[in-house]
Amino acid sequence: MFGTGSSQDWYEQNKTPKEKLNEALLRLLDNKFQPLKSQLTRPWSDLAKSAKYFYISKAKEAVMIVLSIIAPGQEDTIL
Repeated sequence: MFGTGSSQDWYEQNKTPKEKLNEALLRLLDNKFQPLKSQLTRPWSDLAKSAKYFYISKAKEAVMIVLSIIAPGQEDTIL
């Protein structure tokens, strides 16, 4: 039989990159980050303008979260 630890280990090892990113950003922001609902699967050139805006804004949000940890209050200066 598998114990609770074993099933948790399996779960952790089988998370998708999107799940790992969402979890990390949620932890950093105390659940103030709106999790990703999808990942980009089509070529950038095939995306509508609104989809491009969405992915660019989510990428910027993630970078700013990381920078707020590395250099609090100086995120814009670094970029």
